[in-house]
Amino acid sequence: LYATALCLTYKNNKKALKKAEKLILKAISINGTVEYYHQTLGYIYEVLETAYGEEGNLKRALEAYQKAYFLNDHENNPLNAANLLLNLGNGYFLLGQYRKAFNYYVKRIEVGIPFQDRVREIIFYRRYGAAAFQLHDSERTIKAYEKALSLIEERMEPKKASNAFDRLSRYIIDRIITPAMEHEKIKDEAKRVAKRQSKINSKLFKISRVDVLPPPDEEWNRYKKGIIELVEEQKKVNKDVVSIAEAIKKDEDVDQTLSFLTNKILEALKFPEQLFMLRIEIKDRLGLAYQEAGRWRRAMDIFEEVFNDNKKLGLHKNLVRNKRSVAYNAYMAAGELSGSEREKMLKRAEEEFKEVMRLVKKYGVGEKKKKKRSMIPIGISMEVSLN
Repeated sequence: LYATALCLTYKNNKKALKKAEKLILKAISINGTVEYYHQTLGYIYEVLETAYGEEGNLKRALEAYQKAYFLNDHENNPLNAANLLLNLGNGYFLLGQYRKAFNYYVKRIEVGIPFQDRVREIIFYRRYGAAAFQLHDSERTIKAYEKALSLIEERMEPKKASNAFDRLSRYIIDRIITPAMEHEKIKDEAKRVAKRQSKINSKLFKISRVDVLPPPDEEWNRYKKGIIELVEEQKKVNKDVVSIAEAIKKDEDVDQTLSFLTNKILEALKFPEQLFMLRIEIKDRLGLAYQEAGRWRRAMDIFEEVFNDNKKLGLHKNLVRNKRSVAYNAYMAAGELSGSEREKMLKRAEEEFKEVMRLVKKYGVGEKKKKKRSMIPIGISMEVSLN
């Protein structure tokens, strides 16, 4: 029952989750002492609310995670205990109960077990920082956001798509083309497809050998354009690969596998841009944390960086707010100075405020968005939730 339910959670649709819920509840009625039953049930409830909008399920998720945490053998299974602390912290965070979320996040840090996935770790420190900020703990907020930013720098892989492309190419050659060479009727066609695939690989090598900085660098834009063009070329080759696979009666869904691996290339291409946007968001929050702590110069510098990042991306609606933050912190920093240094900083604040007015005239004042709950489910495994 449980194994079937767990498989259903990977189908990523509401109907499958509902079916999995029924199976797990039945498994629990037979034996309710297995922590993983409750843990997976908690994940299902979490996704039902965060992904499908069924209110009330986060509270049910927390109850399930609490039971799982109670049943877990912390001494012999400390990794799962750490995962459950994270589940509980995330549940309370999504409900806006930041004090409880913060307490569970602190416990997760104190466990000392490294995160198994860097992206999950980034999201953790982002939320930990947000919870600390709500509790007016500026120092922990700053440390959390700075940790998240350092992890983003480590995780930023501009050429990640090249590795995904290489996996697709190896699959085609090793699993389809090479076996097809042993079939006399299809041998010549396999050679032609192999030659076309080789040309794509050569183009990929040329694109990938150039040093690429993360977005929004111009070299990144050229790399992205090149990969997209290669993907379109690859899709044409994939059709012929499927025909070859059918001719040699390959016992697997080659079309589905090729589609999956091709999509992975495009996902990998989006990843650096997603990380860059997350970096801007966290930088902005870090600036607010420094401002809250009265560290005006540092806040001013960070807001200036955020302003420049948004300008490069053409996100004009954010520029007024960013520049206003720079101006405000420059003005506050002047209050801590004296003499010529004070005059210099006041002059900068004046110029920054004038720039704000110019930006307002040019782009207007962006509408204030309603605060939305973060809908990133962090469940029992990274593969199910974030990936």
